[in-house]
Amino acid sequence: MSLKIRVLHGGKESGLTDARPDIRRVFFAFDISEEIRERAGRLVSSFALEGSQVKWVHQENLHLTVRFLGDVDESVFDKLKNVATSVSRQYDPFTMTIEGIGLFPNHDKPRVAWLGARDSGGTLNSFETELSRELEPLGFSPGEKRYTPHITLGRVRSDLVRGKIVRISREYHNHQFGDTKVSQLVLYESSLNTIGFKYKKLATFPLGNPQD
Repeated sequence: MSLKIRVLHGGKESGLTDARPDIRRVFFAFDISEEIRERAGRLVSSFALEGSQVKWVHQENLHLTVRFLGDVDESVFDKLKNVATSVSRQYDPFTMTIEGIGLFPNHDKPRVAWLGARDSGGTLNSFETELSRELEPLGFSPGEKRYTPHITLGRVRSDLVRGKIVRISREYHNHQFGDTKVSQLVLYESSLNTIGFKYKKLATFPLGNPQD
């Protein structure tokens, strides 16, 4: 009996198909500095919430997702890389500020805790818009929700900690984690193992024109 899995293309289910080794779950992201990762890690440790209550993202895995693509056939990778190279060359390296803890979808039913991210020139939102526009001809439809630049910090597993998570979000709403330089876009592969998600860099795309 062959194993059946759901394969996503462009972030949408395309039905059940045989498991194939050439299908990878991938996303585009910007990395953040190790210093900010360490600050976030120390703060999370101070919350004293167990993994059974909140599934925190491992410190070394913290990143800012620009566009999640889902399960993608490797045959599409060259086209993805061409798009990423083209878009990345249109933007100079920039600095983003990491600040505050927020909650998705809201404070009444918090499911995801995140760190906010912004930049003075609006590059984060512009970059995501342009990347999504260029990916659409490849079958990756733009998301229906407005893009909110953020770094996923943890996923709430127990309703019993809702109150504490909301209090944490309000207390650290304006907390400054610092600035981080963004100089490249990264194509990551996401895989699940016994201790959680593992992220592997598949390719990097420097920002700016290499001839400058």
